[in-house]
Amino acid sequence: MNKRIRTILIFLAAFASIFIAIQQVLKFRLNNLLKEQEKHGIQITHDNINLNILNGSASFKNPTVQLYPVANIGFVGDMTLENFKISDIHYLNLLFSGNLDIESITLNKPRAAFKTAPIDSTLIDHKNGGKKLGLAIKLKELVLNESLVTIHDGQTDSLLLSLKNFNLNVMDIEISDRTVAHSIPFIGEDYKVKSDAIFIKISPYENLQIAHVNGDHHYTFLSEITYGTTLSKNDFDASLIEEKDHYNIYIDSVQFQNLGLKSTGQEDLISFSAQKINIVKPEIAIYRNKLLADSYSVKPMYSRLLRDSPINILIDNLQIRDASFTYVEKSKPNNEGGQLELKNLNIDITHLGNRYEDDTKVHITSLFMGSAPLEATWSFDVLDPTDAFTFKGELHELALEELNKFTQPYADTSLEGIMHNVYFNINGNDDNSTMDLKCMFNDVGIFLLKPGTSKKKKLLSSLVNVLVSSNSKHRADPSKQVTVRVERDKTKSSWNYIFKNIEEGMKKALL
Repeated sequence: MNKRIRTILIFLAAFASIFIAIQQVLKFRLNNLLKEQEKHGIQITHDNINLNILNGSASFKNPTVQLYPVANIGFVGDMTLENFKISDIHYLNLLFSGNLDIESITLNKPRAAFKTAPIDSTLIDHKNGGKKLGLAIKLKELVLNESLVTIHDGQTDSLLLSLKNFNLNVMDIEISDRTVAHSIPFIGEDYKVKSDAIFIKISPYENLQIAHVNGDHHYTFLSEITYGTTLSKNDFDASLIEEKDHYNIYIDSVQFQNLGLKSTGQEDLISFSAQKINIVKPEIAIYRNKLLADSYSVKPMYSRLLRDSPINILIDNLQIRDASFTYVEKSKPNNEGGQLELKNLNIDITHLGNRYEDDTKVHITSLFMGSAPLEATWSFDVLDPTDAFTFKGELHELALEELNKFTQPYADTSLEGIMHNVYFNINGNDDNSTMDLKCMFNDVGIFLLKPGTSKKKKLLSSLVNVLVSSNSKHRADPSKQVTVRVERDKTKSSWNYIFKNIEEGMKKALL
């Protein structure tokens, strides 16, 4: 063997030895990092580590993650994976400092079963603002393939979250103190998502279920969405100490265009944006029992809710198509309550957010009580601290008998006659409003009923109708025009404020 060949062989052997030594050191570093987590209540095991120094990747075979109460993160349980891969590792940083700096993570077939666990507040550093991550994690890519995740309540064992065949690819990710502060696990500039059934317990009494999700930030499609109260109306009422809405909502589909959740470049601000959101064929049923104690919490106007949001919201256009809405309010113990209906409901909202210079505008068309055409426009400036708004609309050819679905069970009152045209214009703010109303009607009658029956109280009804204008025509003018002023009850919703204006205007027009 000549000298040149011997030198080459010695060099290759030395290089191989160094390469193997580096691999062993890197494996030791990685295993040491995993071992270090055990004192924090997180145990990570695996069958083998496969390192590829040349392309900067590491793959863990059959890893398992066990969370123990000492982790104090609010969850315990375990997760198994078929494979866990991290790519674009800065190996020199890992080799000399022991710090793991990576750009991509892939989790294949994670199977996670967690339960909630109490957090020991004595272990939280309140002096430094409570629980913080203490670092910012930025990744080029996070991939979850064929995930199956469940989270149960640690005390009741009830299901809180379920993800089936959940696939997610998020690019340019940030996980930091500010995302956690906004209750957002992470933000990403771009994403792809596909999933079968998703279940989320929104509150102790309300569940959200989504049959399918598919899409990316350009276009995302959700189908067969249900959101509802888990208890029956009677059981729900029995569980309450003050009034609260009971929901049953089904939505055929929701479509998002150019959806984004990202950093705005400003300190502690996160932005949620969408060019368009389309909600198709929602069926909404809301029930409220007014026999329960009133809720006296302050209900902010929608403009204030948007203005005070902890994140930036920019939705260029939101559309609701072919919706049906039913509201039932119970005021007497011997019936199921009065019912109001909106059919063929279509809503267009432009500039829904808190960073637009232009007003937020809401355009509504519907059939009130299933038959009377209704059209309304609502506009407000979110950035106006007075919460000033304008709400104007018109209603045509309402047979007042249709309102008996509400007035009879709610107030033992029946109506008859025709409301041919109603035009109203409300200008107001968070404190008070003024409404101009113009209406044309004829043959109006109001009849008081014996409780729980359709039998009229003839004498009292006759006295009432002496005071009521049965026809709007006055001299040469076929319509009645009135102006009313309304003080806002801030313990009631924005919609209640609108309805109160219309109610006061109709009272003045008819009496």
